[in-house]
Amino acid sequence: MAVRQRIPGLDHTVFDAAGGLFTLFRDWLREQFVGLGHETDADALAMHVLTVSQGVATLANAIRDEQFIRREVEHLLTGRHLLRQLPPHP
Repeated sequence: MAVRQRIPGLDHTVFDAAGGLFTLFRDWLREQFVGLGHETDADALAMHVLTVSQGVATLANAIRDEQFIRREVEHLLTGRHLLRQLPPHP
């Protein structure tokens, strides 16, 4: 069940604004991957980074495990989580 359905009366404009921010981040990430020569899978890679970063942010707020957060942020910053997904750059 979606959050919108669970919280009666929650203003849908909040969701629209959040969606706009995520779309903006997704578009920017996609452009970065295109710039790195990954035009074919740029959107999938952008969505992966967006998903991972938001998952880390959510868990960071929920469990407050600083070692976990630091490790996951380091993985994001170094791109280790993407290495298996990126095709070799020509």
